[in-house]
Amino acid sequence: MTCVHPQTLQSTSDTNLSILFNVKNIMADVHAKLPNQKDAKVNNFLKTKIMNLDTEKRELVGVFGKTGAGKTSLINAIIEEERLLPSGSFGACTSVMIKVEANRLNHKYEAEVEFLTKEEWKEELSNRDQFPKDNEDQEKDEEYHDLVEKLSAIYGEDWKWKTTDQLMEHKYFREIPEFRHSIRKTFTCESAEALSAKMIKYTRSDTKQEGDEVLNRWYWPLVKCVTVRVPHTNFLQHVTLVDLPGNGDRNKSRDEMWKGIVRNCSTVWIVSNIERATSESESWEILKSASSLLGNGGECRHIHFICTKSDVIEDSNDKVEKTKMLVKNLRETSANKRKSGRGFHNQLKKLVKNKGILKPKHGREKNLNTELISLLTDSIDEEFRKTFPNDGKCGPIYGVIKEVSLDVEGLKQKYSDVELQLVFLKNEEEQLKTKLTKLIRDHKKKIYNSPAKTAEENLKKCYEEAAGFSGTGLLQNMRETIERHVHKSKNILFEKAKDEMLDLHSSMAVCYI
Repeated sequence: MTCVHPQTLQSTSDTNLSILFNVKNIMADVHAKLPNQKDAKVNNFLKTKIMNLDTEKRELVGVFGKTGAGKTSLINAIIEEERLLPSGSFGACTSVMIKVEANRLNHKYEAEVEFLTKEEWKEELSNRDQFPKDNEDQEKDEEYHDLVEKLSAIYGEDWKWKTTDQLMEHKYFREIPEFRHSIRKTFTCESAEALSAKMIKYTRSDTKQEGDEVLNRWYWPLVKCVTVRVPHTNFLQHVTLVDLPGNGDRNKSRDEMWKGIVRNCSTVWIVSNIERATSESESWEILKSASSLLGNGGECRHIHFICTKSDVIEDSNDKVEKTKMLVKNLRETSANKRKSGRGFHNQLKKLVKNKGILKPKHGREKNLNTELISLLTDSIDEEFRKTFPNDGKCGPIYGVIKEVSLDVEGLKQKYSDVELQLVFLKNEEEQLKTKLTKLIRDHKKKIYNSPAKTAEENLKKCYEEAAGFSGTGLLQNMRETIERHVHKSKNILFEKAKDEMLDLHSSMAVCYI
């Protein structure tokens, strides 16, 4: 094993960054000097090539794990920035995704905060009306507690007696005009510690005192995602690490972004505390809940389970056994508890309001649409995986793409006077193959996820009708409405889902011809 001194790595990184700056400057100069003529094919060709060269290819690594598992500590250790991301006793907000990548433009530490739109936040505020008014029910409703935590972070106690329109007034967002103008907020600092201090309001739900300062207002509930860019790091040159909440988010916009990122992960790390690694079930639940997004519905090629805190490995066997017994006792206790009819009624109300999806804060998502269509997706899973393998090197489609190749080495021997042109053509071939593979992957995600969308669209009126009931017999009316609609549409739902899936497949073939 060869050891490389950190200063050598930093020197190499600085050299590469300097070369990259110079190349980008040369490209910009050439681009600026090219005449802007509509019919100049050569000039337009060169401009296109320069733009393509400026595109960065990054592998996306999704980091999953429950709060306290050590995700952020792991990321900090890998990038050798101990104080960059919040970790340890400080609880990072599980709803905020944090992407960490290399800063390839300068030597600063940067963070870019992407907010919800004003319309999306207003919709979340209006959800206050859906919760039960009964104090006992509110105490048991984890979604209600989740909303209270978010509102209290931004408004303090004001949210309790203000209308939705009043809570959208500018005075609550004076520090973040970027939110009001639907643009991203950017921080630039000289050190990781300074950047962490500036990001704190946008990434953490911890409301404790920070040093001598008490932070009264926190903005993490308004945040979709934070992208952190770190200088002097070789590991992140072509990799983006994403600290992901384990189960998406109840907010529709954040959840869509979560699903989109999970689908684009080529590698996934499941992080677990080594003291509880053998008994902890949440890691498996995370993997199960995201499996369709990672596999046939995504492009994941590698899944790794990572046990952290190896410094406490001694005497861990006794702790593991104690943890096993504790989990067993908890399971036995919870099996003896029966949910009240009122609790089920609240869950059903939320399910129909969210178009067939129930997303608890902990545990697996319940999705009626995917359950209804699961017989179709289960029947095609194996064949779909063979047709569209995520490694992109084999299969009936990727295999053919790989086989079609220009024999540059053979042609060089025959036509040595055009060697540079042949190298150029080979590079063009590789770029075309990469682009084609990406297009196929993107399209296959749409194909695989289409049945669930078909089911949701088919049941849309049913959910709306069920959500409209109130008063006596509410639970029975909702149940009967869903059962009646499912029974009525069972003969056409599968055919429609199948036809739409085949249409998407055919359109993909036409698109690439």
